[in-house]
Amino acid sequence: MAPHLRTLVPLATGLALTLPLGLVACSDDAPYGDDGVADVRKACDLRATWSRKSQATCLECVANAPTIDCGCPVQSEFAGRCAEQSALRNAEPQCDDALVRCLGACADCQCQDACYTQKDACRKKASAVDGCVTATCERVCR
Repeated sequence: MAPHLRTLVPLATGLALTLPLGLVACSDDAPYGDDGVADVRKACDLRATWSRKSQATCLECVANAPTIDCGCPVQSEFAGRCAEQSALRNAEPQCDDALVRCLGACADCQCQDACYTQKDACRKKASAVDGCVTATCERVCR
């Protein structure tokens, strides 16, 4: 599975995996590198309360925050905000395709949390990504 999907699948609970992405001007109003709650379950529980999680701006944020910022003059304002955390997660051997399939089959946070059983190294890396994306996207998704 492509590395970028390893980041999106756990974040996609309740969100469509095929995202209509719009391009917006760059902005520096959100911090880079903030791991937020830094816990996969807490981040999932927070995202579950979002009332705008199916709106285009929220979907754009969740999809683009863990991607690499290309430095393009016009791109998502959220691109690259969690790229460092995402790269570390994707490099973790415990964050394998079996985990991605487990997360993709989940419909709730309890199931997602259970997918990380005996995968402590991946849980730590995924917690940083999920916490960062949740912190980054909170203002547009809440």
